[in-house]
Amino acid sequence: MTTGLLLDYLAVRLGSRKAEGVSYKVNLLTPDNGEKYAIELNNLALTSIRDFQIPNPDLTATVNRSDIEKMLLGAASFEQLASTGKVRLEGNSGPLDQLKGMFVQFDIGFEILPGTMLAKAAAKLNKE
Repeated sequence: MTTGLLLDYLAVRLGSRKAEGVSYKVNLLTPDNGEKYAIELNNLALTSIRDFQIPNPDLTATVNRSDIEKMLLGAASFEQLASTGKVRLEGNSGPLDQLKGMFVQFDIGFEILPGTMLAKAAAKLNKE
């Protein structure tokens, strides 16, 4: 997954009720692959722009893309990487801490079409 797709995925997982009234700007740098992203939370939406940096951001985070992958796979936590200096934060780290609590976990058993869960449950009962 590209960094852009990862940021889009995080934007989809953003809980709008949790983001209400929150606004900040973050620059993300991944030196191992040379990517730069501007990330903004505003109007209940998390957006990102590749190859752009925001002047005077609230926070600039520098972390290797390979270390982001370790976090995604559960091989390392953000706190572990920060304590070893693999994550550098410049500015107010409050937005990052706040953002971590704004994501919602999807229910993998959601209905694709309304009413299909009932039919699926009935079919399962009939098999038993």
